[in-house]
Amino acid sequence: MMNNFFVQSIVDINTANVKAVTRNTNDFNDSNFHWTYITPLMIHNALRKHRSNAVSLDSVSPKLIKLILPCLIPIIEHIFNFSLMNGVFPDTWKPALVCPVLKIKNPTVITIVQYYRSISILSAFFKTLERLIYDQICDYSEHTDLFDP
Repeated sequence: MMNNFFVQSIVDINTANVKAVTRNTNDFNDSNFHWTYITPLMIHNALRKHRSNAVSLDSVSPKLIKLILPCLIPIIEHIFNFSLMNGVFPDTWKPALVCPVLKIKNPTVITIVQYYRSISILSAFFKTLERLIYDQICDYSEHTDLFDP
């Protein structure tokens, strides 16, 4: 019942009539954007920003990664840079562990699925690469007028 509720929520969002705010794409200039090479220091800083120690389907916790980072850093650095330069993302990092969490503190009827929200626990590697991509895009957008003709 809970799975059906969460799946239907996604279907409802995808089929909703959402009015998008668009701009003339001819005005968009991204010719100066490129991915910056990800360094070991950048990976270390991104890992430090992890607030959760939740373990995803790959059974690798951020705490474990931080512990063995000196041994992993050349491998992670290569995978992250390969991913950005070739536009690919490792399939093993894509699955998420979805957990229902109660929205309210003292529900009268716990079995009503609307009282739950889903939390997706993603791979620590996924979250680290996502953080590095986020930082690069934010840096670019802060220092560039994206719609400069």
